Amino acid sequence: MNLFRTQRRIMAFRRTSRALTAVVLGLALGVTGAQSAQAAPASKCSADQVFIGVRGSDAPAGSGSEEGGRVYASGGFGDQIAALAPSFNADVFSTWARAIRYDARGGTEYWPSQLDGEQKLVTVLNSLADCGGQMPLIFLAGHSQGADVVLEALANSQLLKSVWVNIKAVAVFGDPKFRSGMNFNFSPPPGGQGILGARTTGLTNVLESRYWFYGYPQWADHPMWSSRIRSWCYPNDWACQSLALNSSTNASHNNYAQHMPDVFSWMMHMGEWT
Repeated sequence: MNLFRTQRRIMAFRRTSRALTAVVLGLALGVTGAQSAQAAPASKCSADQVFIGVRGSDAPAGSGSEEGGRVYASGGFGDQIAALAPSFNADVFSTWARAIRYDARGGTEYWPSQLDGEQKLVTVLNSLADCGGQMPLIFLAGHSQGADVVLEALANSQLLKSVWVNIKAVAVFGDPKFRSGMNFNFSPPPGGQGILGARTTGLTNVLESRYWFYGYPQWADHPMWSSRIRSWCYPNDWACQSLALNSSTNASHNNYAQHMPDVFSWMMHMGEWT
């Protein structure tokens, strides 16, 4: 039997068994439906999976702080990717879902803001190495400046290999450093580049090679090479296509929330088969 097909069946069996166990326990306790989801984990290391989101420029901040002030205790995902957090929290796998706590400023404050977000994300991700053999699966998402933060962190030389190999899926939207022709551009990628110029060749080479995997992409019936990153960019999005900012291009830049159900489905698939 094909090795990848065997692995796929094993992973499917494990996830199905875990889901059935949660349902059976829920029924025994008189709990059904969404209530049978796992309780919030006590810490990130006790979680089955970690989801970290990064909001875009000037999006609403969250409240409280954890991890030395690097993440919000509640909220702070921004309205474009916010729907992913409750989806993860309702999953049968326990999830530690948090948003990076940074200023998310635009204009002349963009660069120190972006760098602060990047450094905080790298630090939080590297702290997962302390979980040892129980490191949870890692999922990331970011919109606008948050997309920039996420991708720069993923290519950061300080990000530990033991961590980045465990990052299962990354979704970014409206990246202001969008670069056409990358193997992780998605659905369907336009040409052009972001408002801040295309991300450097050196960094995109890291993103293309480090997060490339051989396995079963969603809907595939045989193994193939694919990326664990997906970058969405609308042709009329001012930030990722370097267009004039007006009501139309801004509406496009803030119209990615509709994809979150499909994004979550893809992330769950990647958690199973990569």
